[in-house]
Amino acid sequence: MVKSASVGSFQSFLRAHGLMFACAESCTGGLLSREMTALPGSSEVFWGGIVSYADQAKVRLLGVDAGLLSAHGAVSGEVAHAMAQGVLEVSHVPLAVGITGVAGPGGGSEEKPVGTVWFGLGSVRDSRAGVVAVRHRFDGTRSAVQRQSAQWARILAQVWWEAAMDLDSLRSLTDNHSKPFVEASDPPLFFPFGPL
Repeated sequence: MVKSASVGSFQSFLRAHGLMFACAESCTGGLLSREMTALPGSSEVFWGGIVSYADQAKVRLLGVDAGLLSAHGAVSGEVAHAMAQGVLEVSHVPLAVGITGVAGPGGGSEEKPVGTVWFGLGSVRDSRAGVVAVRHRFDGTRSAVQRQSAQWARILAQVWWEAAMDLDSLRSLTDNHSKPFVEASDPPLFFPFGPL
């Protein structure tokens, strides 16, 4: 298990593996990007982030299929998966995450209560990309949900990379309410990827 969710430890992990990281954010509104750039030298490991808050931004900036949004809604494993795949294709970095959720205080439903957040995790190895979607439910205020989402995005990205895209590595985090629940892309979707 990852020992720390701090930005510094995550950036140390990225440096140790020679990785560049990118993100596509919706409910966090750029918080993950802001945290990543708060430390000096972050340009060595952070490609950048795309804040795709509106559905149209997800379609135009990340190539998310409008049909997925209509069928499943923005807060879904399918859309988180597409966001991660989209930011991988735009950035051509080896590790990326997409985040979409209901930060609150309104906007929740019985199916997707406030605090529901989906993470799309994507990585590229040996010209092959793998993407999976992970769901988590956070408690607290809007800012607390956003802050926890940014922290867990780093944790999940690190676990996904260190386990070489092994879904069981994510399942090992699912043993209680405070940890995510792996649901979509089981098994992960792998697809050919051009040279970085």
